[in-house]
Amino acid sequence: MGKLDVVASKAFEAQLLAKLDSPEPVLFVDFAECAYVSSAGLRAVLIAAKTAKKTDHRLVLAGMNPIVREVFNVSGFDRMLVIEHDLAMAVAAQG
Repeated sequence: MGKLDVVASKAFEAQLLAKLDSPEPVLFVDFAECAYVSSAGLRAVLIAAKTAKKTDHRLVLAGMNPIVREVFNVSGFDRMLVIEHDLAMAVAAQG
């Protein structure tokens, strides 16, 4: 994933929305390879989260480094979204 900035966010949003069109009830998003998230990246995540809710899906984020996690904390997204330490924990938590 690299950086989730204004350049990458449109493609990222399109990928998330396409995956939410599947019958799988949970969409796991692994941020392990993401070094940076801009406000455009947060917007893409928010749009996906709203779409997930409307379509009876769950969006679960995981694997954020401390810098990315801080962006989600400061923006308040950590109170609106499920964020797990890593992908294995996210999958286990959703059982």
